[in-house]
Amino acid sequence: MHPDTLTYTVWEEMLAAQMRARYFGELVSRYQKMDRILGVALLVLTSGAAATILSRLPDDYYWVTAILAVAAAGVSAWRMPARYADYAARAADLHLQWSHLAADYESLWNNLYADDAETRLSELQERGRDLSKASTHFPANQRMLMRWWDYVSAQNLAKYGSRA
Repeated sequence: MHPDTLTYTVWEEMLAAQMRARYFGELVSRYQKMDRILGVALLVLTSGAAATILSRLPDDYYWVTAILAVAAAGVSAWRMPARYADYAARAADLHLQWSHLAADYESLWNNLYADDAETRLSELQERGRDLSKASTHFPANQRMLMRWWDYVSAQNLAKYGSRA
């Protein structure tokens, strides 16, 4: 492989792995937050306090009871198949794996002229393909991905400057 091609490829792959690591880290946070929100909503809607408040309402407000019952059922029905806690755990695992891959790319970036650089690149690319396959169950939020791409690009340009 031509040295310029190797340099370009390692740089791009390093940034892409860092971007994905940060993306999955953000997904972990989002899924955990959504799970907490739904859990609190379900707790509030089904709590004894809600029942006490409803029991004190005048008869004219019977519809409030119906709305809260439907809301509780809706939140429960949404939370069960959504499995945000499971998604958070899977995203956390992918975050860790992409972070390790990004660190390995950075190590290669800092040793581009090693005799085994092309072999190491091929191995890292294979790991990246496997991680990409494991990542297909998650949404590809283009705006979020581009925000992380811009961030890691700026971060690495500041770190490596003219070598990039």
